[in-house]
Amino acid sequence: MKKLTLPLAVLAALSGNAAFAQSNVTLYGLISEGYVYTNNVGGKSMSELKGNLQQGSRWGIRGSEDLGNGNSAIFTLESGFSPDTGTSAQGNRLFGRAAVVGLSNKTWGTVTVGRQADAMSQTLQGYESAIQIAATGTHIGDNDNLFPTARINNSVQYSGQFGGLGVKTVYGSSDRAGAPSDNRSFSIGATWAQGPWALSAAMHDLRRPGSGTNAGGAVSGDYGAFSPFITSPTSGAGVARQTTSGAGGSY
Repeated sequence: MKKLTLPLAVLAALSGNAAFAQSNVTLYGLISEGYVYTNNVGGKSMSELKGNLQQGSRWGIRGSEDLGNGNSAIFTLESGFSPDTGTSAQGNRLFGRAAVVGLSNKTWGTVTVGRQADAMSQTLQGYESAIQIAATGTHIGDNDNLFPTARINNSVQYSGQFGGLGVKTVYGSSDRAGAPSDNRSFSIGATWAQGPWALSAAMHDLRRPGSGTNAGGAVSGDYGAFSPFITSPTSGAGVARQTTSGAGGSY
């Protein structure tokens, strides 16, 4: 089988700023659409438009409010969608890519809460071949979540930069009384950068992700969306525990 893929557009579709006193709000977006020709689909050829080939189409709003003394209030709302049909992505969520609010300090770092990517995907996705080279070399089922296929609900993130060392940690709670490990997520990552060098390492630990007994937990609706490793889709969680780790470097 031969497949021909031509990206038609990866565009910064929306970009603008509105500033009021010490506040700023940015509306932004990106549309990714392509053409795919496959010469053998059940013995026949097929031509199709295919959205989100190189990047996920999205639009969003981000803003900050200067609180003085190096402190700022921040927020991000980001929605993914299909440019083919106009439907929402990430499990048909309005702001499935990100929905966070937080506080930032120029010295001590930033704390955000809401729905956001895990620390491992944030730390290592710059080394992921499928992200750097237009989906070439994708890990089967995105089992390390570096794309990331799943975001973390009910999460608290801390990120800080101390000289050349950057750290991130994200905890997503189960939000279920008496069952703190039923659909819980914890991840941590660190990057050291000096001149042209950068070295990163991270890990992500999930307990009963996508649990059928706790849909309100850390991972719901998008765990295993493209994964062949789900063993029991009728009962919910594919695994009792999933731990991944990785490292990367660049020059």
